[in-house]
Amino acid sequence: MNDIGRRSALAALDRARPAIARLDQSRHFEELAADLMESWSAVETALRSLVGGTTLSGQPLIREARQRPLLSFEQANALAVFHASDERAHDADYQPSPSDRDAPRNACLKLDSG
Repeated sequence: MNDIGRRSALAALDRARPAIARLDQSRHFEELAADLMESWSAVETALRSLVGGTTLSGQPLIREARQRPLLSFEQANALAVFHASDERAHDADYQPSPSDRDAPRNACLKLDSG
């Protein structure tokens, strides 16, 4: 991976951090779901930058980054849990659980450690 892709990925991950931080606050479930979706979108952008520009999304994108190997097994698993939380958040009646609200933070911690 080149430096431009790495910087682009880090910038996209930084854009996810405010939405992830808002997940700690007591807010209406619709706002929490919107923050989950916003943060996943930014993390997906970061993953696309790591992979080198692709139209993949969700699980296929995580799998591609893992196969390259741009992600560790632990990072890929944390991202898969985060993606599942995002998928549930798209249901208008879904109220994000504490584990759904923790998934983005755990994924970012894993990505930061790598």
